Amino acid sequence: MRPLLEATATAGAEVTMKGIAPIIATNLLLGPDELAEMLPSGRQTTFMNRLHWAKTFLDRARVINSTRRGHFEITDRGRLLLKASGAPVSMAVLSQFPEYVEWREASKTTGNDKPGATPVEIAQAADSDTPDEKIAAGLAAIEAELRSSLLARFQGASPAFFERTIVQLLQAMGFSNGEHNLALATGKSGDGGIDGIIHQDALGLDAIYVQAKRYATGNGIGRPDIQKFVGSMTGESASKGVFVTTSHFSAEARGYVEKVQQRIVLIDGDKLSNLALRYNIGVRTKAVVELKSLDEDFFADDVMAADVTEVYEA
Repeated sequence: MRPLLEATATAGAEVTMKGIAPIIATNLLLGPDELAEMLPSGRQTTFMNRLHWAKTFLDRARVINSTRRGHFEITDRGRLLLKASGAPVSMAVLSQFPEYVEWREASKTTGNDKPGATPVEIAQAADSDTPDEKIAAGLAAIEAELRSSLLARFQGASPAFFERTIVQLLQAMGFSNGEHNLALATGKSGDGGIDGIIHQDALGLDAIYVQAKRYATGNGIGRPDIQKFVGSMTGESASKGVFVTTSHFSAEARGYVEKVQQRIVLIDGDKLSNLALRYNIGVRTKAVVELKSLDEDFFADDVMAADVTEVYEA
């Protein structure tokens, strides 16, 4: 992480990974063989993989900042970090910044045998972990970063694009039976709180009304926003609705939804990124790993071997 941060600082302006990678390789005195070393998947070099993860960690700590797509620059915090010490920039060093700690906490997973561990920590699992555990840990770390990136892109999208995305997500989940003519984004300003409509039958007798709000993570959806949506649904004689936001819902908003006659589902930023990842909205498969195990049934018909084993055991 420090070589990446130093090279970005030396550039004095925004940089791209493609442009700065050769400079870092030169500074580290890496030879052709080292630069050509591939990950086990064979789809990316170890050098570029480590650079991209270094950029991710530095960005979450706000010591670098994305200026536009594919471009980034060092921040004042990053310059101060370099001046403070000549030591390596480790994850422990980045833990002094609340944004990095918050990201690590938000990426906590369940279903592992290390309660409270984050994907970042799990990815650094001890050598005593089994290969299967290490594969699961690596996948958890990658997916945590991908969910965070998805949410950031949704927050930065245009209103019309975000509305269309939410309608596409609901279609991918099985609403409208995948028929595009049964789902639409209104795309109108002042739409009265309705951003999209999903018809669940060809005649349009059963419809789901959609509201999509792109809010910053700290700017939550309160009860007034939900009340406006319910009022719009009432005007359309609608009984089903989905309210989606890139932020979160207040306790008052969630409590209000439980009391209204309409059936309304609330999807916050965390759930949105999880659903997008699950239903391949804004993501694509990078690689497929085929994990194999021993087929005991294949050897079950070897009667002779079974008899010999019984003799030796006796």
